[in-house]
Amino acid sequence: MHDSRTMEKLQKKALRVVYSDYNSTYTELQERADVPLLYTNRVRNQMIDVFKILIQDNGPSYLRVLFKEYENPLQYKKHLVTRPRKI
Repeated sequence: MHDSRTMEKLQKKALRVVYSDYNSTYTELQERADVPLLYTNRVRNQMIDVFKILIQDNGPSYLRVLFKEYENPLQYKKHLVTRPRKI
């Protein structure tokens, strides 16, 4: 968590320097630069990884072990449903 706050501070300072604007808010600078929050990027990347694991079956192998496949008896088609495995 501390690293993410540090990265946000660094991005904030960089935007101020790039635009030479020390009066606007961080949100205004982000909108001006069309840059999303770093938090938003992290969540987006996590969701992409989960999609790759569950749908495309080509996600990172170290994350694939978190999910266990089983057949869902309630479905008419034989789809594999995944649920998080207990660690």
